[in-house]
Amino acid sequence: MVRVRAFLAAVAMVPSLASAATPIHLAPSTPWVLDYAENSCRLLRRFGQGNDSTTLAFESEAPDSLDLLIIGQPLKTGRDEVAVKFLPSRSTAMIGRVDETREGKVPSVLVNGVQLVSDDFVAAAKKRRSGLKVNADTMRFEEKAAYRAERGAFAANTTAVEIDARRNSPVVLDTGSLGQAIKSFDQCSRDSLRDWGVDPDLEDRIVKPARSDVRQWFSPDDYPKDMLAQGQESVVKVRVLVDATGVFGTVTHPDTGAVSPLTSQYYIGKGIVSIQLEGEAAYRDIGDVPTFEFTPDIQTLPHFSSRYGVRAKDMEVVTEKNASLNIVMDEFTYENLMLAFMGDTVVGELDAQIGEARAA
Repeated sequence: MVRVRAFLAAVAMVPSLASAATPIHLAPSTPWVLDYAENSCRLLRRFGQGNDSTTLAFESEAPDSLDLLIIGQPLKTGRDEVAVKFLPSRSTAMIGRVDETREGKVPSVLVNGVQLVSDDFVAAAKKRRSGLKVNADTMRFEEKAAYRAERGAFAANTTAVEIDARRNSPVVLDTGSLGQAIKSFDQCSRDSLRDWGVDPDLEDRIVKPARSDVRQWFSPDDYPKDMLAQGQESVVKVRVLVDATGVFGTVTHPDTGAVSPLTSQYYIGKGIVSIQLEGEAAYRDIGDVPTFEFTPDIQTLPHFSSRYGVRAKDMEVVTEKNASLNIVMDEFTYENLMLAFMGDTVVGELDAQIGEARAA
């Protein structure tokens, strides 16, 4: 009986020992590195040493779009999802999806749609919006300014990222203030807009962004079959550039039930080509055109930082924009010949010369 009581007493002590467990703090082992990637901006930093080495990465494909990826052995867990929080800021824990890298099978946690704002700010914004008699998608200029100010303040006050990968013993990355790092990161996002042909100042004045349900653009058959066979998951990112009207067109099809693969739906591009040269009043049909090829030529100048041991690209600016247009025309009409040989109209002069010759 004495042994049984002793065993029960030992079991009763387990919860108190677990609750007393302390977080695993990892200090920075590298400075922040800002990568001006081709299609996104990345902000990276490494924490810990040896087997505890963990990489923290922020990534954005467009302004106000932010994902968080954390990779390291300390994140090893048997759960599919873990809680991720910014400390000490007051914000609801985010849900991170647990996975592992393809090379090395290192544990990773991915958080999509990260918002660098406090819960109080989100609640206040919803309250203000509910009292406005405007479309729910409309964001006034002062709201956008308030959001950016809150984002900067939230980042400045954030000094750590907590990942609850180990029950009662979370992993804490001691980042220090994120203020200056996120400020540089946001500047990268604005610079990327220029690379895509978008004016950042014009983007700031848009109060109602273009929206579409991108889920309707894809079907299960579009997913790579080899990845599906291996049980691999992925996150699909879509970027849509629209004109000043905010309209990016409508796609229609006579048979919405047609699903690939379907050989009867092979598309062979055909169309009518009309041109309007400078000084002409209207477009004119140039006849049959079997080949129409437009090739852009964008010249950029990359810049690489020499501040750290890793040679990282920190900026790439567009220095020249050119394009070539290849048109093959089957109809050698008078106007088409002038277009091909860059000629000018001289019919009037020729008529006058012919008239003079006949008079003589």
